[in-house]
Amino acid sequence: MQSTLPVERIRPTQFQPQVIHALLVDDNEFDRKHIKRMSLRSDLNLQVTEARSIREMEVALQSKRFDLVLLDYNLEDGNGLEGLNLLRQNQLNTQTGIVMITGETQTEIAVSSFRGGCHDFVSKNGLSSEKMKDAILRSLTGARAQLDADLKSFIAETIEGSLRNANLINQIFEATHRSKQHQVIDGSAQFIEYLEALEHDEDDPFQFGN
Repeated sequence: MQSTLPVERIRPTQFQPQVIHALLVDDNEFDRKHIKRMSLRSDLNLQVTEARSIREMEVALQSKRFDLVLLDYNLEDGNGLEGLNLLRQNQLNTQTGIVMITGETQTEIAVSSFRGGCHDFVSKNGLSSEKMKDAILRSLTGARAQLDADLKSFIAETIEGSLRNANLINQIFEATHRSKQHQVIDGSAQFIEYLEALEHDEDDPFQFGN
């Protein structure tokens, strides 16, 4: 009888920078401290910058590149969807991992958040260091996968454009070469006519030397 070994479920390779520069956006001081505490207990090397509003978030995004944004959905001066929009428009942080955090477990909020560009979604209810670690790693991996996809697309478009340019250059070269050949052929035909005229003792038809 053959014994079978347990097979572990294969997980996708997770991307994790040595130091994770994170921006935590939450207008509630108690929640902000709790989220920060659970994140730091995740055994990940996080450096956390805090923002209390969409406005403070915007200022932070304009001055620094972040690996991760922990974004509360309900803020005094806006909501998480507006924060996602800021991230899409910010050239410095277009490839940042985003975790949406909310005290309300609503399917509509989760769906709209994912559609808006976030990579993971967690609830403040029952939040733990393990849940934060999983959400952070998934968001970082998701952002890296998107970066790789965008890079591959950019390389493909660049190569395609280079090939088109090379083909255009070849066409121009061939057209120029054909034009020069025609000029040589036309010149040779005129010279042959000239020699034939001389053989028949005709006057110089082209009046060379006059």
